[in-house]
Amino acid sequence: MVFLVISSSPLYVLSVLSCAINREQRRKRSKFRLKTKNYVAVALDRTQWRDRNLLMVTIIWGHHALPIYWELLPKLGSSSFREQKRVLGPVLALLKPYPVVVIGDREFHSAQLADWLRVRGVNVVFRQKKSAFVATSCQPGKSLKTQGFKSGESHFFKNVTLQKFAPIHGFNLGVYWQKIHRGKKVKKPWYLLTTLDNPKLVKQL
Repeated sequence: MVFLVISSSPLYVLSVLSCAINREQRRKRSKFRLKTKNYVAVALDRTQWRDRNLLMVTIIWGHHALPIYWELLPKLGSSSFREQKRVLGPVLALLKPYPVVVIGDREFHSAQLADWLRVRGVNVVFRQKKSAFVATSCQPGKSLKTQGFKSGESHFFKNVTLQKFAPIHGFNLGVYWQKIHRGKKVKKPWYLLTTLDNPKLVKQL
C-alpha cells in the first residue's frame, strides 16, 4: 500500500509507472511479465473498511500485488460494470504493449465484463459463482452447482455458453476441486471462466 501513502491520485501513480515501463521497454520487456507464458497479471479487487469502499486495480509481481489505480466508490457494497470499466480503462491503456490477463474473484464474475475485455484483446480468469448458468458440450445449460462435479475432480471445458438470457459464447471453463488444501477438506470447487486455452496456466493464475 505504499502508493496510497505517496499520493491520493491514481493518475500520479500511473504517470510514475509509465516512466518505469518506458525504461523497462528500453531494456527487456520480459522482466515485467509473469515467468509463465509471458503475461502481465492484473487483478481487479475491492475492499471495504467502515464507510470507505475502494475499487482497485493491482499488478501481480511475484508474490506481491502492486496497486496502480483505484477509485473510492460513493456507496457501500459491490461495484457496478460501469465502475469496473472505469478503473480498468486507464490501466489497460498503459499496458497496451503487453499481453495482459485480468484476474477477478466472484464479485467480478460478470460475463459482460469478460466479454468487454475479450473484445479489447485482453485475457481473463474470473472466478464464477456456483449459481452461474453455463452450458458445455457435455451438459445442457444449468447452474454450475447442479452439474454433478465431485471432490478431487478437475475439468476444462472449451467453448462454453454463459447466461440463459442474452447468451454469450466462446469462453472456456476450468473446474478445480481439491480434496485437501492446507490440511483441511475443501468443501467447494473453484469455477474459473477464462479466455485462455492452457488449463495448467489457468489453475496457476
